Amino acid sequence: MTRLSRRDFIESGRRGREGWDAAGPAQRRLRERHSRRRQVCDLLLELLEPKLVRFQFQMSTITAGFVGAEYLLKCPGRFNSMHLQDVDMNAPVPPPPAGGRGGRRPQVALGKGNIDWMKTFTAAKAAGIRSYYVEQNRVLTRQSVAHLKTLVA
Repeated sequence: MTRLSRRDFIESGRRGREGWDAAGPAQRRLRERHSRRRQVCDLLLELLEPKLVRFQFQMSTITAGFVGAEYLLKCPGRFNSMHLQDVDMNAPVPPPPAGGRGGRRPQVALGKGNIDWMKTFTAAKAAGIRSYYVEQNRVLTRQSVAHLKTLVA
């Protein structure tokens, strides 16, 4: 990460209101890349000021080794929203299309994949998450919302 990009993040946080997801777009582009064997997200969390820059947590990053519950507890107060997806980590990774990106494990409705949602929501509450977004296609969203309702019943 360059000093210039660090300054850009910090300045965005200063201009934004408290709790604004200033780093969201950049985090999405960087979340699965590595820098000298460290996750870029870890580097961003270390370099950027907690009072100025907060992040959103993308649950599908479990495919890159980010287990939501563990990561949120490791970095309390650094994330203020979560984008919810579940992933079948036991499914084979499809081959990439010709000239395309690598294949990804399939998304499934919440509760049908490998994420422990009770553990995740307990960690999210402790970490200060304020907003949740189910981020899936219409069919999976309906199934996911139905599952979420069983967790609060």
